[in-house]
Amino acid sequence: MIHILHDAMMEDTMTRFLKIEGIKDKKLHRIDINDKENHLPIKKINTGANVQAILDQMNSEDRDSFLVRLQGAYIKAGVYMQNKLPMKNKFLKCLSLSAIDPGGHHCLQVQ
Repeated sequence: MIHILHDAMMEDTMTRFLKIEGIKDKKLHRIDINDKENHLPIKKINTGANVQAILDQMNSEDRDSFLVRLQGAYIKAGVYMQNKLPMKNKFLKCLSLSAIDPGGHHCLQVQ
């Protein structure tokens, strides 16, 4: 279950700052998060309703500065999550395989 939640969380995070066409039909570990062509314009980054209400009251210079820093944080979080993908983690890979093979014989052999 963890591996499924991880993928859903990663996809949700990526859609906050990356273009949908850059994510759609791609494996999560193959998306180039640092490629600026995949990034949403700064003003389209999803901040959430509460933050957006505060940003709407700020002057444009402060708002843009915040959004640039937020984009940087999203990029770092996305790269971190890519490095922690379940298929790169032996334990989570075994969990994934055990969902297919209830016996879990592929990874969890007692030595």
